Amino acid sequence: MHNPTRPSLDLSGIWNLRFEECPEAGNFAVAVPASFNDQFTEDWQRNCLGAVHYEREIWVPESFRNRRVILDFEGVNYRATVHWNGETLGTWTSSHLPFAVEVTELVNWDEPNLLQVTTDVQLDETTVPQGNLGNKTQESGQIVGQYPDNSFDFFPYGGIHRPVRLISLPVEGHIEDVWVETLALKNEAAEIRVKGHIHADPEASMLLEIPDYGISMRTSAGACAKGIRLTVNNPRPWSPKDPALSSLHLRLFSEDQLIDHLPARFGIRTIEVRGTQLLLNGERIFLKGFGKHEDTPVAGRGLQPAWNVRDFNLMKWTGANSFRKAHYPYSESILDLADEQGFLVISETPAVSLNFKFANETTLEKSSLGRHS
Repeated sequence: MHNPTRPSLDLSGIWNLRFEECPEAGNFAVAVPASFNDQFTEDWQRNCLGAVHYEREIWVPESFRNRRVILDFEGVNYRATVHWNGETLGTWTSSHLPFAVEVTELVNWDEPNLLQVTTDVQLDETTVPQGNLGNKTQESGQIVGQYPDNSFDFFPYGGIHRPVRLISLPVEGHIEDVWVETLALKNEAAEIRVKGHIHADPEASMLLEIPDYGISMRTSAGACAKGIRLTVNNPRPWSPKDPALSSLHLRLFSEDQLIDHLPARFGIRTIEVRGTQLLLNGERIFLKGFGKHEDTPVAGRGLQPAWNVRDFNLMKWTGANSFRKAHYPYSESILDLADEQGFLVISETPAVSLNFKFANETTLEKSSLGRHS
């Protein structure tokens, strides 16, 4: 989230790419974010299922000096190993989830920095999702004989699929994330809980504001981390017919000086399953929609805002009010768009078509990187 308290540098654009299986071919230009496959014309490039090496030079802004410098990835398929100025920072294996790593102590301030990302598209019985099982299927039956040898029916695009940013955070502390939960909803009032994930002294001062409902209160970082219950009078509930969203602002202070600000938007709504009925805000709702894949010309599974807006307009045109993500977590920007456009979303983990016969025989790798927002 770019704002005056946490400036960021968007690293989208043209990077260099080298194919490990054909190093003699040299470097190629490649766009980020996007799948690399359909950006090339040769079959061996498109169908590459091994490792590819991305790299680009970065000049870190002088305004980032004396602050924490965080390298933030929204999603890389399927494995990502990150190097900064020749030092290996770690490997991330959960391809559709964000990750981040701190590079503060490694930054060159008076010369360019070299960022390298190795992505590996090769799947096996230990990866999520699985692949290369010899076209062996579960008892329920899967697609057999397809290329590549995967237990799911979509192409395993590879590459840096979602935005990459360099983020500057204050050393005194920062707000990592915020959650808003609707606890109860009636016509005249709603009870909500605001909870923040905050890296700061528990006694640090915080200002919580919801301008739409005239809420402004001082609290502590510790209280916000435990969760604050608030009453919202005369709420405007979120629904597909009226996707009402409100702004929330959390501001963190150190000795009365503002050091971080995290804005967010939320909808007041309740979801309940009662017997065979799904209730939204206490009323029965029928889901009409699609199983939504990400697959666009040239960019493959890469995040493409224009295509996403077009998809949402097409879904609204058909009268849909929901979609199921196929078959992994989507970018936060797509979920934000769903909130704005009035769509309910059925979420999925990346574990499509797991074959537990193989999964039980192995141990999945664990990531060495964490996330900082």
